[in-house]
Amino acid sequence: MTCRGGRGGPPPHRCDPATPWLSAEIGAGDTRPESGKTQEFPVDVVKKVVNRQTHKPLPVTQKPQRRTQGFTFVELMAVILILSVLAAVMIPRFMDATDEAHTSAINGVNGGFSTAVASARAQWLADGGAGSSVNFDGSNIPVSSLGWPTPVAGTTDCNDLWGGLMQNPPQVTTLAAPLVKGEGFWSFTVANPGISLCLYIYRPTYPERLMWIGYYGRHATLPQFNGRMIRSGF
Repeated sequence: MTCRGGRGGPPPHRCDPATPWLSAEIGAGDTRPESGKTQEFPVDVVKKVVNRQTHKPLPVTQKPQRRTQGFTFVELMAVILILSVLAAVMIPRFMDATDEAHTSAINGVNGGFSTAVASARAQWLADGGAGSSVNFDGSNIPVSSLGWPTPVAGTTDCNDLWGGLMQNPPQVTTLAAPLVKGEGFWSFTVANPGISLCLYIYRPTYPERLMWIGYYGRHATLPQFNGRMIRSGF
């Protein structure tokens, strides 16, 4: 048996009308050709059958979709509870660490200023223990009759003592309204014949916490306060 399907047609063994995939295309009325005879099929029918069998689309493999789920109410409450416990434990510790840092900073300044005051008086004594001023590290520092550095009304305020006694000190500005939290210290000066006092207020913790250091250059009624450093309880 032979089959001529035209140019590009299928091979002869696929033209058997008894083949199930081809018989549907030929029709129910077609039968196998007699022996020795050649049966011809329309070219378009042959191409249609061949294309159907040789160009079947490949099955598409679909990835299983993941099921997206949110937190249940119980899980959400558990997370909130854990975060609340962590906050209750860590926030106080963080605040304590911050307070300790401020306390250390002001203690360092207090120690530096106290050392500078003692050094200036030692220099005054080394110079003979006389005079109303002392040359301390290139700065002319006014002193009391006992040689303690002291502010002088109208000429030297506590800002001048701060910068003259210490090297590279923190920033200091005269206390004046409005009071705004910032870096460094505010200074407040008391200078009269009976008392000379320098008060330095720590700005970073204001107004939540008032931290300060003070220095008496002269105290007429309480001689034990001459040259004495005082400070807040921190």
